[in-house]
Amino acid sequence: MPEVTEQSQRAFDQLVTFLKEDGWGPEIDTEDMACDMAYQGENGRFACVARIDGALDHLVFRTSAPVHMPQATRLAGMEFLTRANFGLHIGNFEMDVEDGEVRFKTSLDFEGTELTPALLKGILYPAVEAMDTYLLGLMAVMSGAKSAADAIRDIEA
Repeated sequence: MPEVTEQSQRAFDQLVTFLKEDGWGPEIDTEDMACDMAYQGENGRFACVARIDGALDHLVFRTSAPVHMPQATRLAGMEFLTRANFGLHIGNFEMDVEDGEVRFKTSLDFEGTELTPALLKGILYPAVEAMDTYLLGLMAVMSGAKSAADAIRDIEA
């Protein structure tokens, strides 16, 4: 197991404190320096994980879509996610092509700085907001009700 830096340990403590105070209700895994939680958006409920990479002083936050992309629509799903990613300022969508899991990821290299509530909000909230914003379009593409281009056009109009 890689050595955890002192700064990463402080960052994990700051992350846990923030998540508790901000009402995320995290399940805390101190060994893996990870917090699992759920976020209820307007369009769905999302599983989330925030993890500190203790050797690199990185925070990675992932928000998972509540459904997996079916094999038959993965190509259209990849087009949808690529179109959604274009122009995003913070984070990106990603899909596991093997099982169809769709996630939104944000990350932060905090080497040399402390994790503040403002930095944490700037990592966590854009991820869940992006997933919530694009979820209905993703589901329309998954069901074949819309093309990727039409779904993105409707969302971003």
